[in-house]
Parts: sequence; C-alpha cells; structure tokens
Amino acid sequence: MGTNQDSGGGSIASRSWQLIVLLVPILLTTWLSFRTSAMQAVANQQLEKQNQLFSQQLQLSEELYKRRFDAYEKVYTKLVEIDEKLQVRGDAQQAEWNRVNADGITQLNQLLDVNKLHMSDKVKTLAESAWQVGANGDAEQLSQTIAQLETRMKSELDLWMLQKEEEERTAANVSKQKKQRVAGRSVQ
Repeated sequence: MGTNQDSGGGSIASRSWQLIVLLVPILLTTWLSFRTSAMQAVANQQLEKQNQLFSQQLQLSEELYKRRFDAYEKVYTKLVEIDEKLQVRGDAQQAEWNRVNADGITQLNQLLDVNKLHMSDKVKTLAESAWQVGANGDAEQLSQTIAQLETRMKSELDLWMLQKEEEERTAANVSKQKKQRVAGRSVQ
C-alpha cells in the first residue's frame, strides 16, 4: 500500500508537471502576443502622430509658398508697371512723370511693407533697390534691377520647391520603413 501511495503521489506530481508543461507555453504565448500587439499599437500611434505632424507641416509649407509666390507676383507686377510707364515717358518732363506715377511708387512701397514677411532678405533688398530706382525715374537701371529681381525670385521659388519635394520623399521613405518594421514585428 505504501508503494501505491507513492506511485499515486508520483502520478499526481507527474500530472502536475504535465499540466505545468502544457500551460506554461500557452500562458507565455498569450502574454507575448498581448505584449507584441500592445507594442505594435504604440508604434502605430506614434507613426500616426508623425504622419499627422508631417501633413500639417506640409500644409503650412504649401501655404507659405503660396503667400511668397503671391507677394513676389504682386511686387513684380507693380515694378513692371512702373517700368513700362518710365519707358513710355520718353521726353516728358520729370515733374509731370513724378505727379502721374507717384501713386504707383507709393503702392509699391505699401506692397513691400505688407509682404516683407514673405520675402527673403535678398529679394526684399533688391525690391527696395528697385523701388528707389523707380522713384528716381531711372528707366534703364530699373529694367536691370527688375531683371535681377526676377531671376532671384524664380531661383528662390524653384529651390524652395525642390527642397520641399526632397523633404516629402524623405518623410515618405522614413514612414514606409517604420511601417515595414512594425509589420515585421507583428509577423514574428
């Protein structure tokens, strides 16, 4: 009888061990699955936040570009208008030209003041120089300054667009790599 209890006790210990061997992998698998899904959820939230932030930055950048473009266009258009009037002036007297075109010069000055936040320092300096030349009535110098201003404006806007496109590609690649890492983790 003593041996039967030992074998019965051994069989209880054996059954307990079998139950532990059976339950531990199930519990570990459940815990690891839960932990992995929680980590993936956190990673997805971070990725979503980054995407949202990037989207907002992109919208602000586009708005800034539009405002800069509009500012440059207004200033350039007004300068060309003043230049055309200077070219047409011909032999008219300086006093008469000043009287007729003082409003154009004043409007240009107001445009420069309103739009200076959207202009780069170099464009602003060239535009102010063009304003001074236009106020002095020097048609030849104004044409040259306008050409320099136009070149500078175009190069800045083109460069700005290229930088934004590069930033978009970089952000898209980073986002894509993070998504692949998250997907790789969930497969494992």
